[in-house]
Amino acid sequence: MVIFGIALALLFAFMSGCRDGGNIIAANVLSKSITPQKALHLACVGELFGPFLLGSAVAFTLGKQVFDVVSLKGPDALLCLCAALASATTWSHLTWWAGSPAGATHTLLGALLGGFVAAFGLSGVNSSAALIKIFLVLLIVPIAGFVLSSFVMSLTNRSIPASVEGYRKAHWLMLFLVSAGHGANNAQKATALITMTLLASGYATSFEIPLWSVFCTAVALSFGLSLGAWKIVKLLGKKTSRITPPQSFVSHGSTGMLVITATLVGSPISANQILKSSLLGVTPREGQRSPGRIVLKDILTVWLINFPAAGVTAAALYWIAAGALGYGMGSFGTIMEFLGQ
Repeated sequence: MVIFGIALALLFAFMSGCRDGGNIIAANVLSKSITPQKALHLACVGELFGPFLLGSAVAFTLGKQVFDVVSLKGPDALLCLCAALASATTWSHLTWWAGSPAGATHTLLGALLGGFVAAFGLSGVNSSAALIKIFLVLLIVPIAGFVLSSFVMSLTNRSIPASVEGYRKAHWLMLFLVSAGHGANNAQKATALITMTLLASGYATSFEIPLWSVFCTAVALSFGLSLGAWKIVKLLGKKTSRITPPQSFVSHGSTGMLVITATLVGSPISANQILKSSLLGVTPREGQRSPGRIVLKDILTVWLINFPAAGVTAAALYWIAAGALGYGMGSFGTIMEFLGQ
């Protein structure tokens, strides 16, 4: 189960890069600010080095403040981690395949909550205050990305013409910041789960993130992005769009600032969701499709569908596996009694 859990954590990191890679570079490719190949290479570099540059605050939030495996270690904790990772990875892939808002962070949190509550009841959650903080940040940052990019774009439209060459040059820095922030935030989720797996199995006695796990998750993210973005590169490389270099620059600048800030303060977020809302904030309204309504719809989708679905799936996987392995059913009896069954 230790090997299986670590493999699932790396697969989750790979899928994060594969799923979000095209969105990270799409605005640059469409605006012709950076050539497709250079955008892909620069994004991969950012994904690879971001986890080493931006600390481990997100990992410590998940592994110590919300889910303290040190006090819950043992085969039950190891099994619920595997169930949570299997659920989160499956739902992330399904939403990506279906073309719905991804929300990998929402599926991961939902799966972890479902797995730990299934195994240990409400005592499996270490800090409700830390969890509420995470939920608030997840709810606010997509809206903040939309509002911030809209405001900055309105100032830019009045002061600087779209043909200024400086926008194109600044795209290199903005793309690196976005990809580094995305890589750091997503890698820390995976490294937190790897460290929690080592703690649950007894291979570690304290929450100290191994350097090898940072390296492996960074490589998995970068490799996933290179594969996931390549199709976008080939599709968009010869197309034109109404996205201008200033619009791409402002959306990436807003996304980079929010993602890096959240990563440094230890809040797991959905960088893909912020990037989409920031891009909607700088693009003009098309017909009756209000960008604000699109942002709100995406937020509601990941909270009302992805989050609970991942939690229920993780709980079901844990109970099925625990029953088959003879570990006991955890909180299943208590929950059934509460439901009157």
